[in-house]
Amino acid sequence: MAPADIVPDLDRGLLDGAEFASATDDRVMGFPDVAKFYLQQNYHMSNNFCEMMFNRKRYEALPDDLKIVLKYVNQAASADMEWKSMHRMSQDYIELQTKQKVTAYRTPKPILVAQLKAWDAVVKRCSADNPLFAKVIASQREWAKRVMYWHNDVQVDQRAGYAHRFGKGPLA
Repeated sequence: MAPADIVPDLDRGLLDGAEFASATDDRVMGFPDVAKFYLQQNYHMSNNFCEMMFNRKRYEALPDDLKIVLKYVNQAASADMEWKSMHRMSQDYIELQTKQKVTAYRTPKPILVAQLKAWDAVVKRCSADNPLFAKVIASQREWAKRVMYWHNDVQVDQRAGYAHRFGKGPLA
């Protein structure tokens, strides 16, 4: 459905719930005006990214120095977007709860497990129908298996450090 229809349809009771992109986008769209519950931590969108797309023929026609500029501009824009998103979304997430009286909940584990099982079914069906899809999924899984093994083994869970430094946080 069109993004502009989500909030009015929530308000009219045509939708039981919805999510668009982030606390920032949801606030701008008016979600807190019609919904006072916010479910967090789902698998469907665990990060954001910034991308730039170019017409390949026009890109290839550029001089090499401009191609290099575009490469680094893209990397800079992505990094810039990352910290700005963290800043903006964390503020908006807190303001949803404090100023707009929205209650945030974590998605229960059985729902997360059901999401994984549903995704497995989608991947199986789409992989059978589309060899390119199957190839991309296999590549993503190989990368994720290695990277997340590393991440889970070497990155410390931040909750204990956060609780030590900030207790229950800004909403306590």
